[in-house]
Amino acid sequence: MTISGFHDVLFPEDISYGSTGGPGFLTRILTLGSGHEQRGRMWSQSRAEYNCAYGIKETTELDAVRAFHYCRYGRAYGFPYKDWLDYSVTGQAVGTGNASTKIFDLKKTYTSGAYTYDRLNILPVANTVRIYFDSVEQTTGFTVSREAATVTFTDAPGTGVVITADFEFHVPCRFDTDKLPQAIEDLVSGGGDTGEIPLVEVRIK
Repeated sequence: MTISGFHDVLFPEDISYGSTGGPGFLTRILTLGSGHEQRGRMWSQSRAEYNCAYGIKETTELDAVRAFHYCRYGRAYGFPYKDWLDYSVTGQAVGTGNASTKIFDLKKTYTSGAYTYDRLNILPVANTVRIYFDSVEQTTGFTVSREAATVTFTDAPGTGVVITADFEFHVPCRFDTDKLPQAIEDLVSGGGDTGEIPLVEVRIK
C-alpha cells in the first residue's frame, strides 16, 4: 500500500475479537438561556475508538501485541483492524453505469428511516470483493484498490446498469498510546484493573 505512515499489517484478529469499541462523532452543543440547544456537527465522518486490552487473555497474545506495538513505533504508523461487530457488506449499492465512468467508491451505507450515512473510510479486503451488474456477478473486468477503496472497471458499465457489491473491510487505525500498560500482570491474569491499550481510527479518505 502507498498510504503515508501506514503498514498494511493486520492487527491480530484473535485479539480484536475480544476488544471493545466502536464509532464516535464530535458535536459542539450550545445551550441557550431558554434551555434550547444549538448543535453543530464538527465531523462529516465518524472516528472509531477501540480498547484492545480486553482481548488479551494469554501471554502469547500479550507478546503479539507487544511486537505489534514495537513494529508500529507506538503511535507512528497506522494499520488495518478488523471490527468483528461491523466488517462486511452485502448487496451494497456502488453506483449506476453511464457508459463513461469507470471508477466507483466502495463504501458501506447505513439506513435509519429516511436517513442514510455513507461510510467511506474503509479498507476493502480485495479477495472478498464480489461485483454485480443488475444482480449478475462479474468475475473479470475490474480491479480493486484497497487504499482508495474503489473499484475500477476495464470498460465503463453501460447506461442504467445497477452496480452492487459484497465485500469485507478493515478499519484503518493506530495505537493511541506510545506506551503499553505497566501493570501487565493484570492483563494476563484477568484480575484487578484490565488496563487500556487504546486504538483510534485514522482518516485516509
